[in-house]
Amino acid sequence: MFGQREPLISQNRFVAEARVGLWMQDQSLRGYLARCLKGHVHLLKDVTGATAAESGSLDVLISDVPPSQSLGTSALRAPFEYVLVTPFADLDATLEAEGDALSAVILKPFREVQVQDAVRRAAERGGLRNAERNNRRKPLPEPATLMGNSDAMKAARSAIARMATGTGLVMLKGPTGVGRRTAARMLRALSDRPRSPFVELKCASHQNAEGFAAALHGAGAALNYGGAVDRAAGGFLYLNGMEYLSHGAQDALWHWLERRGLIEEPRIIVSATPMLDDLLTAGAFRADLFHKLNVLTVDLPPLAARPADIGDCLTDFLHMFAQVHARPAPSPSARTVTRMHAYSWPGNLHELRTVAERAVLTGAFPPEFTGEVLHNASPTFETLAVYERRHIEMVLANANGNVAEAARRLGISRKTIDRKLAQWRSEASTHH
Repeated sequence: MFGQREPLISQNRFVAEARVGLWMQDQSLRGYLARCLKGHVHLLKDVTGATAAESGSLDVLISDVPPSQSLGTSALRAPFEYVLVTPFADLDATLEAEGDALSAVILKPFREVQVQDAVRRAAERGGLRNAERNNRRKPLPEPATLMGNSDAMKAARSAIARMATGTGLVMLKGPTGVGRRTAARMLRALSDRPRSPFVELKCASHQNAEGFAAALHGAGAALNYGGAVDRAAGGFLYLNGMEYLSHGAQDALWHWLERRGLIEEPRIIVSATPMLDDLLTAGAFRADLFHKLNVLTVDLPPLAARPADIGDCLTDFLHMFAQVHARPAPSPSARTVTRMHAYSWPGNLHELRTVAERAVLTGAFPPEFTGEVLHNASPTFETLAVYERRHIEMVLANANGNVAEAARRLGISRKTIDRKLAQWRSEASTHH
C-alpha cells in the first residue's frame, strides 16, 4: 500500500474522497502513476484483478489489463470505475471491445495532467452514479427504434422495415454511437420472428482466426456454452465491427458463409464503421468477403450531419433520465440548442445521451453549451471519442505539427492521423 494522504482542498469532493487501486503489469508505469496521484486522492493502493473484483473498497481501478481479461464476465458489474492505460494504436479496438466497461482511458504516451484528469472524470462519474443508485427503479431502457425525424433517419427506418422480412444478409454502416445495435434489434422486432434469439458477437473481442472461430462455432473454451451460431439458431446473429477482423478471421467467416445453409441458420446482420471502406481500398479487407456481406445496406449518418435531430433526441433522453432518476429535467435555452447544433458530436448519440443524463443529475447543461463560466463546477464527462481527439491534437502540438513524428510517438501510421484530421475538418465544414 502506498499510504494515505490529506486531500487537496482545491479538488472536487469526488476526487478528494476517491479510493484508487493500481493493477499494472508494467511496473515502471505503476510507479509513475503512483507519483502522479499521491496527495490527490484519499487512498492509493496496489491490487490484483481478483481482489479488486471481490472488494468493495475501491472507487476507481487503474490498470493496463483490459477489463474483459482482468475481471471476465464481472467487468460490467464491477463496483468501481475502470480506467484503462493503453497505447493509442489499440484505442479503436479497445473502445469497440471494452467501451461499455470503461469510465476513462489514459493513452500512452501520457503526462501527469492526463492521469489526474482521467481519475477526476472516473471518480466524478462514480460519485454521481452512487449518489443516484437508490433512485434507480429499473434498468435504462434501450430505444426500440432509431431516434430522429430527419429525412436521413426516416429513410433508414423505412429501409429496415423493408428488409425485415426474408433471409438476406443486412449490413449496417455508420460511425460508433449512431445506433447500429438499435437498428439491428429493430430489424428483428419488425421481422416475422420478433421473439427469436438475438446474439451479438463483437468482432473487436475476437480479432484473430482461432478466437473468432471459437466464438462463432463453440470451439475450445466456448464449448461450455456453445458458439454464437448455435445460440442464434432460428433467430439473428449480429456481427458487430467487421473492420476489426484479421485476415485469418476474415477467411474463417468467408468459409462459413460459403458452406452455410438456411434451415435453422440465423439470419446475419453485420455492422461496420467508415474504417471498413479504408481497409477495403488498402487491400486489408477481402473484397470478395465485402461483396458477400454487402447484400442489403443501411447507412446511418453521424449526428453532426443531421442537426435537426439533436433537439428531438435530447428531449427524449432528458425525459428518459428524468424518469430513471426521479428528477426534473432542465430545459435547454435557445443558446444551448444553438451551440449543440454547432458542435461536431464525435461520440454521436452516445455522447448526447451522456450530456442529457448529466444535465438531469446536476440540474444544468455543461458550460461549453450554455456559454457560462461556472466557478467550482465539475467539468462534463468526455466521451472516449472526444478524449481521442484531444490526445491526438496534444501530441501533434508537442511535435510542432509534424504528423510523421506524432504518428511515431502514438505508435500508429501517418495515414491514420491524416484520416482523422480529414474527418474532423469535414465535420467542422458541415456547420459553416
